[in-house]
Amino acid sequence: MKAHQNKFCFCLKSQKVAYGIIRSEQRAMGIKDNYWKKYISKEERFADLVNGYVGMTTITGENLESLDNEGFIKMNSGETKKQLVHDVIKKASISGLYSIWAIENQENINYKMIFRNIGYTLESYERQLEELGNHHKKNKDLRGDEYISGIKKDDIVYPVIVIVVYFGEKI
Repeated sequence: MKAHQNKFCFCLKSQKVAYGIIRSEQRAMGIKDNYWKKYISKEERFADLVNGYVGMTTITGENLESLDNEGFIKMNSGETKKQLVHDVIKKASISGLYSIWAIENQENINYKMIFRNIGYTLESYERQLEELGNHHKKNKDLRGDEYISGIKKDDIVYPVIVIVVYFGEKI
C-alpha cells in the first residue's frame, strides 16, 4: 500500500486499485472509514478485492447480495447494546453454493482485532441460526433433537470469511 497526501492505493497482486480519494483535511479515521465502506460496498469492487485475496476469479458483482448490517441486541435488563457488525458484508453464490464474505478496514494496529473479528463472525453465525430458528418456529416443523437444537439436521449454515484490509503505515 502506498499512502499519498490526496489518495491512497491498495496494491492487490500486481495491479493497483485506487480505493477512493481522501482530502488531506479529512484525515479522521471515521471519515476514511465511511469513504472506504461506501467505495467497497459496490458489488464489482467487493468482488475484485475478494478475488484478489483468493488468487482467482470466483466471485462477480452479479452473484453478490448485500446483507443487513445494522441492528441492536435487547439485553435482559431492558437496555439496548449496539450489535457487533462487519464493515461490509455480502452473500456470494458460486455454482449454487453460498458463502458470506465480510471486509473490515483498519487504519491503526489493533492487537485485539482477531478477537473483534471472532465476535463479528460469531454474530454472523448467530444471525443465520436465528433466521433458521424463526423459520422453523413459524412452520412448527421441528421434532426431538431438532426441536431442542432449534434447527434441522440438514439445515445449512453458510461459512463466514473475513478479510481485514490494513491501511496503516506501520508494519
